[in-house]
Amino acid sequence: RALPESKGPDRNVSLKPAAVLAEFAQVFRTPGFMAYTLAGGISMAGMFAYISASPFVFMNLYGLSDTQYGWIFGLNAFGLIAGSQLNRVWLKRRNTLQITLASSLFQSITGLALIAGTYWLGGGYVFTLSMIFSYLFWQGFISPNATAMSLAPFSHYAGSASAIIGAIQMLSGALASALVGYLHNGTAAPMTLTMGGCTITASLLLYSRAYRSRKISLQQ
Repeated sequence: RALPESKGPDRNVSLKPAAVLAEFAQVFRTPGFMAYTLAGGISMAGMFAYISASPFVFMNLYGLSDTQYGWIFGLNAFGLIAGSQLNRVWLKRRNTLQITLASSLFQSITGLALIAGTYWLGGGYVFTLSMIFSYLFWQGFISPNATAMSLAPFSHYAGSASAIIGAIQMLSGALASALVGYLHNGTAAPMTLTMGGCTITASLLLYSRAYRSRKISLQQ
């Protein structure tokens, strides 16, 4: 009320359902969009699996206090932040796709280590904590770069593309959290299996897309 809007209505933008759906359709048809968006969303779903299951794993299974768990949660959050900040440094040496592929590979190795620790190595909370820290560290590289590659082809439809990316990320996270609850068996397996499965699936999507893009480029 104190600061009236100075910009008039934009007649090129319509919020009518038909126009919105037409923009969404154009976004979905854009080559590479779904591959990068799904890869980023599925890898992030692994993080939601950790958020959903880690209180039970660390406090019930490993016997940590609520205060200790709080410190652990903060440490893992620092890993995510550190990765996202170091991403800026890495971008000076490598392009976005190269960083995303490498980060996804390292995260997949971490996911496999989590599964192995659960089933064969008898990993305790120190091992589990270190692997989760590594998982989230690499997530700090994957999330911004996958989003950047998803949005790269767009100018006019950037808002619609961003909305779809956010929706897929939240849907993926909700499904991963629900899966952890459904698989709950009193062990760390539901968390580690879901985290490992998410990152491996995301990695396969990224490498498959990179292979197809390279093949198309060579043919041209």
